[in-house]
Amino acid sequence: MALASFEQNLIRLGWISSRLNIVYKEFENIASRKPEYDISSVLSEYAILQICNFLVVRKSLNADFAKTGKPLLDSCLKPILEPILKYETPLTKIRNEYVAHMQNKSTKFQPHIQEIIDQYQFPNRMPELMFFIYCIMIYHHFVKEIFHDENEKAKAKFKAEMPATLEHGTMQRDEIKPKIGQLVKTCMANLKTANYPCPEFPRSKNGLSGND
Repeated sequence: MALASFEQNLIRLGWISSRLNIVYKEFENIASRKPEYDISSVLSEYAILQICNFLVVRKSLNADFAKTGKPLLDSCLKPILEPILKYETPLTKIRNEYVAHMQNKSTKFQPHIQEIIDQYQFPNRMPELMFFIYCIMIYHHFVKEIFHDENEKAKAKFKAEMPATLEHGTMQRDEIKPKIGQLVKTCMANLKTANYPCPEFPRSKNGLSGND
C-alpha cells in the first residue's frame, strides 16, 4: 500500500529530526573543547541543509493539517518556529549557493557566504544552530504525538515496503591506503609522461605513497 501524502511528510519530518538529533549530539560532544574548524564547519553546513529540508516539509504539512481537521495547528506551533522562520531567507541562500549546489556553474561565489551572513545578521554560531535544531526536534515531537496513530501507521507502512538492507562491497579498511597508493602511482606516471608537475603527498598526513 502506497504512502499517502500526509504519511510521506510524517516520514520526512522524522528523518530530518533524527538526523538533526545526531548533529545536536555531535555539537554537544565538541562544545566542551575547542573544536577543529573543519568539524564544526561541516556539521554546521549539514545542519543548515536539514533545517532547509524541514522548512520545505513544514509547508507541505500545513496543507495536511487542514485536511485532517486541524487547520490551526501550525499557528499553535509557530512560536517554536519563529526563531527559524526569521532567517529563512539567509538559510535558503546559503543552502542554494554553497551547501547544496556547489557543483553548479551558477555558483559564482557572489555574494560570498560571509556577505549573506552579514547582510541578514544570520546567527551562524554553534549555540544558535543548536537552538534551531532543538526547535525542530520539539516541533517534531508535537506533531508525532498529536498524530500518534497516523505516525505509527506511516512508519509501519514504510518499513513494510522498504527492501531488505544489504551491504555491497568487499574492501577492508586496511586496504584503503595501499589501493590509493597504487592509483596515485599510476596518476603520477601519467603526469610524467605528459610532462606535467608531479605534486608530493605527505605520508605523515594521509599515508599516500605516490612518490615512492
